[in-house]
Amino acid sequence: MKKICIKFLCVTLLIAVVYMNIFSISQAKFNMAYLYGNYDYISLVERTKGALNEVSPSYFDLDANGNLQLNVVDAKLVTNMHEKGIKVVPFLSNHWDRAKGRRALQNADKLATQIVNAIEKYHLDGVNIDLENLTEVDKNNYTNLVKTIKRKLPTGKTISIAVAANPKGWNTGWQGSYDYKELGTIADYIMLMAYDEHYEGSEAGPIASIEFVEDSIKYALKYISCDKLVLGVAFYGRYWNRNTRIRRIWSC
Repeated sequence: MKKICIKFLCVTLLIAVVYMNIFSISQAKFNMAYLYGNYDYISLVERTKGALNEVSPSYFDLDANGNLQLNVVDAKLVTNMHEKGIKVVPFLSNHWDRAKGRRALQNADKLATQIVNAIEKYHLDGVNIDLENLTEVDKNNYTNLVKTIKRKLPTGKTISIAVAANPKGWNTGWQGSYDYKELGTIADYIMLMAYDEHYEGSEAGPIASIEFVEDSIKYALKYISCDKLVLGVAFYGRYWNRNTRIRRIWSC
């Protein structure tokens, strides 16, 4: 989940870094990072010493009608990343707003065109779809949106999808909104959000225990090719106090 208060973000490394490995025959690594807030991302990227293949800034949001709401695109950042050989693939977020997410799904054709137009206008490299807090009733519409965007994307542009971890194989609720098999066929890669095993409002426990992560990967591999499956790793922690109020600590 990305219901994150910016002030708690760790700024000594890239914000909300998601480390991902795509295991192919060559065992090559694919590393990307989400970019949140107003920071000097160029200098932060430079501190990774060439480790990143892709960055995903928060340029794409949704308005109340499910249309693309474009945030400020940093042309300097885009140019600098390209000079470094790093792709810039903004993520499309509904920020946990179910109503906005559903309107987006109902507005698939128009929204897809808006996204593609923005990609071309700002010389971006694709889109990462990160619509969350939907349910099993939205599964087919979610898949249709991804198909529609994929069909409209110019050659060489990528589409990726962030999906909820599903260690128990649930087909209802938030986990049920993602058709792993179909999305894995359509998308260039699938990012498995293998974190928030325990979360704000839950009982105390690990963010991502080894069992939780392993079971999430095993389930995903039943439906998604290993060369498309990307593991999202949490770079944060939480603590619970006696009043059960939760704070998030960012560590780098």
